[in-house]
Amino acid sequence: MNYGVLLDCQTSRVLAVSSNYPALVFVKNCTQDTLCSFSVDWPSYKKFFFSDFFLISEKPESLPNWVWDWNNRIFKETKPDLVSELLIKSARLSSEKLRVINSIMRMISVARFEVSTGVMLQESVYTAKRMQASEFKRLGYNEDLIADYPYVFQYADFLESTFQQAADEILLKAKFDDDLLAKTELLRLIYFDKVKKADSIKQLQPILDDFIRVSFTNALV
Repeated sequence: MNYGVLLDCQTSRVLAVSSNYPALVFVKNCTQDTLCSFSVDWPSYKKFFFSDFFLISEKPESLPNWVWDWNNRIFKETKPDLVSELLIKSARLSSEKLRVINSIMRMISVARFEVSTGVMLQESVYTAKRMQASEFKRLGYNEDLIADYPYVFQYADFLESTFQQAADEILLKAKFDDDLLAKTELLRLIYFDKVKKADSIKQLQPILDDFIRVSFTNALV
């Protein structure tokens, strides 16, 4: 597992740490004067079977004590009294945002497993099937043209059904997928924005609690 860190631009002090790079980038994009560095545990910090990257065990308010040395790819510890209260506050808020957005990302991804097959390029196949079924239906299910719609032909043969039934079945499944994705996309838009705009730690846990409540209400998680 490779870790990344969120750094203060001016001092290269650590504000947050995570192995979830998209979550780390999200927090960077809503935190002024920050940047990310990735794979910071390589090559200087070796992990053993029962141990993890050392910064993971640090409390958020202690993270700014560590400065990232870009050239040597190591962290250097400094005295706490050299760290400003502003950076400590930023580290606490950034780390909490990271925790909350990581949970939201994970739960949305789990909900979307329903429309994922885990097979490479399957999404492209589904898109082509849907387009062919839609076009076949638009042309009145004209069976004289079925050679132009191999996915519909193939699915009808698999179902042992008519071409019209196969096309309608493809479109119905696509609609179910669209409905699920639309629900999760709306949640993503709403709660990503709430996390982004949060300017205090006390706002963040209620955002996550509300996200979980709404997700369960909509049977998404």
